[in-house]
Amino acid sequence: MGLRFDGDLDAYVKELDGSGAIVGTPERAAERLSAFADVGVERVMLQHLLHEDTEMLEIFAREVIPKVG
Repeated sequence: MGLRFDGDLDAYVKELDGSGAIVGTPERAAERLSAFADVGVERVMLQHLLHEDTEMLEIFAREVIPKVG
């Protein structure tokens, strides 16, 4: 991707979002994943590199998955 974080988190997230990555709030993630479901995508591969961040997995399961497709 070639993206660099310069300390402005909002700008970085906006740039990541524009690159096709699914980033942001649970609502935004659900919106992006729903767009894939709407055009017939049945499976996606997600990657989260903070392996010890189990809270993110809990949030994803509780707040994103129920809103998608």
